[in-house]
Amino acid sequence: MNWIQWLEFINNITAPFGFLLTIFTFLLARATRKKLEKTEEITLFNAERAQYLSKLDGIKTVIDESENRKDIIPEKIITNTLKLISELENNYPCLFKHDKITAVALKDIKALKDKTKIPLVEFLDPFNRLYSMFTNRKEIK
Repeated sequence: MNWIQWLEFINNITAPFGFLLTIFTFLLARATRKKLEKTEEITLFNAERAQYLSKLDGIKTVIDESENRKDIIPEKIITNTLKLISELENNYPCLFKHDKITAVALKDIKALKDKTKIPLVEFLDPFNRLYSMFTNRKEIK
């Protein structure tokens, strides 16, 4: 066996390992890229959290003034909440569309969008979930 045959033999053994290593590297790079995007969005979101929290505080003040839980929510409140959700999804797509905790909070409020009259009782739970996401720093990781 000369040295060229020996090199071919070694190449035939190691080539599949190199191929698998290449695939693994691409998968790892893709996962790392997604994690970096999410980390960047979390950092930016934490910097702008106070702005969104002040908007939600305004909505919460109007909701808290209602004494009857069966009252209908004013359309302007629903519109402002949906605008805020749309803004969040556009500014932080990785964080609010792919993260399970945040996506559920937004999905519940968006489900109310098609209704013409929404009682306070139906609006409170989804809104409080969204509000707690901004006030509780442990939720977004």
